[in-house]
Amino acid sequence: MKGVVRALLDLPVEIKKRNKDNVIPGTGYFPLSPQNPIVEALGLYDMSSADDIHAFCSQLDASPYHRETIKKCAAGIHELLLDIARKICEGLGLASNSFEEWPCLFRFNKYSFTLEAVGSTAALLQTHFFSLYYKMMKMLVVLKS
Repeated sequence: MKGVVRALLDLPVEIKKRNKDNVIPGTGYFPLSPQNPIVEALGLYDMSSADDIHAFCSQLDASPYHRETIKKCAAGIHELLLDIARKICEGLGLASNSFEEWPCLFRFNKYSFTLEAVGSTAALLQTHFFSLYYKMMKMLVVLKS
């Protein structure tokens, strides 16, 4: 997967800009900018959706090998996330809930560290942590109501 992510993030900017996903802020291509000079990212809204994965791969002209690798990795991560959610419910004594239909962000980040960048903020938002945290808080609100 590491090689696939590297290959996609090494694509020309014109191709990466095709990665558009306007479902929520932070999905799609996130370019380097003066406000965000160190991290560049690609992403899709829902890693559990075959349609979202297909659209993402099509936007970037991903090879069949890259597509298959992304599908397998997304399925494994999504299953792990569901398992963690089930275990949190069990640990809190809450009734089990199905999280199968919940969307799950999938982001690929590339950090461009330089000596000049040491000590600066790498990213305004760590979406993978935020996404997991948001899902867990949403889960607790749904289960308690």
